[in-house]
Amino acid sequence: MKTPSHIVYYDGYCGLCHASVRFIIKHDKYKVFRYASLQSDFAQQRLPQHHLKTTDTIILFANGNLLTKSIAVFTIVQLLGFPYNMLLVFKAFPISTGNRVYYFISKHRYRVWGKLNTCLLPSQKHKDLFLDT
Repeated sequence: MKTPSHIVYYDGYCGLCHASVRFIIKHDKYKVFRYASLQSDFAQQRLPQHHLKTTDTIILFANGNLLTKSIAVFTIVQLLGFPYNMLLVFKAFPISTGNRVYYFISKHRYRVWGKLNTCLLPSQKHKDLFLDT
């Protein structure tokens, strides 16, 4: 199978991550993104080991590069286009600031959005967008 050019790797047990993936799917007009949970065999086979030791960050494979944390988020909103790309105004802040905000949200994500007992399966309508089903 040819590797898609944009893959969003996410924590399959995180309620916030699932909500984020659903948001991206809903607003991805050109169907640029494909998805795989970090816990999937697909991710295990394709990501470097150091990326698999933690699930506290989103990982975006974009045109051969692995992007994480705020850089991954900024790249996603850029590709989603208007009006979401207006969030790119926050790129004016240093990357370290964006990553601190990212870590704060990541640290509290299970408490606020919940931790699922199992990875959710995609709907039949979106099954072709997921690489780990």
